[in-house]
Parts: sequence; C-alpha cells; structure tokens
Amino acid sequence: MTDFFPLLLAVLIVLLTFSSAMKNGVVKLIASGMAAFVLFVVLILGVQFLPQLAQKFLGLELTWKSNLGMACVLAILAYTISRIIFGWFFRMLLGPDSWFHWMSDGIPGGFLSVVPSLIIVIFLFTCTRIAGTVLELNYVATLCQPQVSHTNTKLPAYPQAARWRNTIESSPLIAGFFDLIDPFSTRASRNTGILVMVDRSVSLKAYFETLPETAALIEAPGLSQLSANEEVLKALQKQERLSFVNHPRIKDFASSFPDQPELKQLNLQPVLEGFVESVKPVPIPETSAAN
Repeated sequence: MTDFFPLLLAVLIVLLTFSSAMKNGVVKLIASGMAAFVLFVVLILGVQFLPQLAQKFLGLELTWKSNLGMACVLAILAYTISRIIFGWFFRMLLGPDSWFHWMSDGIPGGFLSVVPSLIIVIFLFTCTRIAGTVLELNYVATLCQPQVSHTNTKLPAYPQAARWRNTIESSPLIAGFFDLIDPFSTRASRNTGILVMVDRSVSLKAYFETLPETAALIEAPGLSQLSANEEVLKALQKQERLSFVNHPRIKDFASSFPDQPELKQLNLQPVLEGFVESVKPVPIPETSAAN
C-alpha cells in the first residue's frame, strides 16, 4: 500500500464530513467532534498526571497498564458527559430559532465541519504514530536477535505502519506538533528506546557505528549504562513497548540528550533497511544423495 495512505484518508475524511454537513446538518458532527477533543485531552492529561496524583494523595504507584486503563475510563466518561453538553449547546446555537441557523447546513455548515474532521484526523494520525512505534520496536527486537547475522531465512520488511508514521512526520512542524500532544510516542523517547535495544545487539550496534547518521548517537555518553540498567532491562524484557519507551529513565535520558535535534530527526527506516540488506541469508548446504 502507498506510504501516503494516511494523508489520502485524511483528505477523504474532510471531504466526507463536509458533504455530510452540507446535506444533513453540522450539529451532531460538531458536538461529537468537540466531545472527542475533550476525550483526547483527558486521556493525555490522565496518562501524564495520574501517576503523580496517585502517589501524592493515595501513596500508590501505578503500573503503565493501570495508569492507561484509568485514563481511558476517565476519558470515556468525559466524552459521554461533554457529548450531552455540546449536543444541547449546539442545538441551541444553530437550531431553527437561532440567528445562526443559516450556518447549520449547506456550505457554511460544510466549513464548520472542518473542526470535527480535523479532530478525527489528529486522532487518526496519533493512532498511526502509536502503531508505527510499537511495530518498529518489535521489528528492531527481531533484528537484535543473535542468530540474525547468520540466518538462512529472509528477514521481514520494515513495518508498513511505521512507514505511514514517517510520512506523517515528514513535515517538521507536524512532527513537532504531535510530539507536544502525543504522550505515547514522542520521537526522542522512542529513538532513545531503540538505541538502547541496538546497544545490546553486537551485529546491529556494529552496523550503526559504521554510519555517519547513527555513529555519534549509538556512542552517546551514558547510553551503555542506560541499556545495562536493571529497571530498563526489566521494562524491555516485559515487551510492553509503550511502557518501555515511556520509562522514566528513558525519558530522562532523551530529554537531557546533548543533540536533541539529531535524536528527534533520526529516521531509522533507511538504516534498518540497509542493515537487512547487509545480512545475506546463509545458504543451506546441499546434502549429497545417498549411493
């Protein structure tokens, strides 16, 4: 599938919501869109602040799964309540007896529908980023296996979801925007997590050291100590990828990295694809036929 699929889908969503608002009215669309915005904000804030609040007021240390689960429950509750409130508000604002009723459908309604459609697109892109990051980390874990350097089978291709994510992030402004609003898959943290994984692989680390775009990163001061840290190793061994890249030690190392722009702008797709190309499958020796 084309690498531009998410962008094409985003355009399709905007056009479909525009058409639907022109024909059927924009009240339900904009109420649902604003409620979805509330859901997104509550989810982000919940993931970021629930662990501190639980520790401060209840003396509890939340795991990643429990933190995410609680944040999702609060976000769904916030969506339900805000959908009722926004539904009532926009029916009053754009209803038949309102001075603004002319904006409820037709071309004006279509333009108003851009607001909920953009919220949908932002949610879509965020989900694509998360999926791309999880699958990219799984892919790197496969390439870090010791037997990769002498395998006799063809290695898998770079994940399509990660390609879509890279396409979305091809604009520095868009990438920076999603780093601000997406608490799960910031470029600095996920690239730091991958560097930690690579540091523990002999063959992949040796390949990174030969490339100008990755040599300085893989040799960054403190990276080897981070990859040997017991807490980080425990998070890595659980194979919970989002929990791993959001581990406090990973995030602290990423935030204090000396060359932040280089770490954020690192595109690992060509690097990993180059490594796969450099690994030639070992041919299986032919057995001589029995006499």
